[in-house]
Amino acid sequence: METEGRNKEINDIKYKEVEVNKMIINGKEQTGNIINAEDTKDMQELNVTVYTRSITEPPENGGRHNKLYELLQKVLFKNKRS
Repeated sequence: METEGRNKEINDIKYKEVEVNKMIINGKEQTGNIINAEDTKDMQELNVTVYTRSITEPPENGGRHNKLYELLQKVLFKNKRS
């Protein structure tokens, strides 16, 4: 399975790694996927918004996910026309 290395199990719960497009930390946009120490200094709470890649975007490397994307596009297009 091609995504096997991208899945993690923590405390008997399976998580899937996803590509992070951008993060907003306390209202400030930040590139990358690491929260800087400066953003947490002297704070008890942190407001984090994470944006991941949308399924409406075509996969970059194609493969079987590209077939799923094409199928979704056909279904969504058909439903919009009817």
